[in-house]
Amino acid sequence: MRNYRVIVGSKDRYNVGAEYVQCKVSKEFLEYWKDKPNSELSTHVFNMGNGEGDPDSPLISPDSEVDGHWWDTDDLEHCWGPFYDNVAFVCELDDEGNEIEDSEIQAVPYILYKRNAIFEIVGPNVELEYWVEDKIDKFIPTMAVWQVEKGGFPYYDVETDNGGFNPYKLAVSVLDTYHGSFVLDCYYNGDRLDYDGDGGTTGKYTDVEIGWTWYNFYKRRDEYSEESQQLIRQDWKLLERQVGEHQENDLIPVFIDGESDAEELIRKMNTYYTDLSN
Repeated sequence: MRNYRVIVGSKDRYNVGAEYVQCKVSKEFLEYWKDKPNSELSTHVFNMGNGEGDPDSPLISPDSEVDGHWWDTDDLEHCWGPFYDNVAFVCELDDEGNEIEDSEIQAVPYILYKRNAIFEIVGPNVELEYWVEDKIDKFIPTMAVWQVEKGGFPYYDVETDNGGFNPYKLAVSVLDTYHGSFVLDCYYNGDRLDYDGDGGTTGKYTDVEIGWTWYNFYKRRDEYSEESQQLIRQDWKLLERQVGEHQENDLIPVFIDGESDAEELIRKMNTYYTDLSN
């Protein structure tokens, strides 16, 4: 057996990513904050868990007696990881778990599936009635919070047979948001990999937005939950078919010789890539 370490995200081991949460909010919360400066909303959200937010603000949820910390406002989404940037760093490990010198390659992971968390941001002069009239079953009032971070996000360790790491078997799932796309999970040969290592990141900036999102986005999220793996298995079968086409066309998803080669490979891959999220 052979062992490898996979780091996914940016075109640099020193990744940029974020903690991202998204929740349902009350219409009263939207009405109160949509005409106020975003800086005031951010100040409220990042202080409400300490009881130091705007005392006149409606609660995020009418079912709560008090608003908690921003990282707990996550009934729709909660993820932490690097932004997706078409690249993974792969190193072989020795028997002690150390990276073997000069063994690194850079691979372009396949996208197993995508989910969408992009939403319609509201602000001054937006009439909320337009959004809720006859559409309450389709739209969800929402708030999203980002804390962008830079540093070493956790990695994934992979055990292979003696044939070694096969870049055709590497894939990721991706969450599209208003501020960019996050790596949700990493897969090798059809299996979801667990995070390893503690990472080490530094917060860079924060942002809060409110608006309306679409119910079907979160219906799809539930279909990809840990309790229901059927869609992931179906997507992996489709991906294997796509990989076979790439092998026939000699599109090997690995580059070693610099960024120019990487960009050319990504262009070729995208020519053949079929977006499985549809």
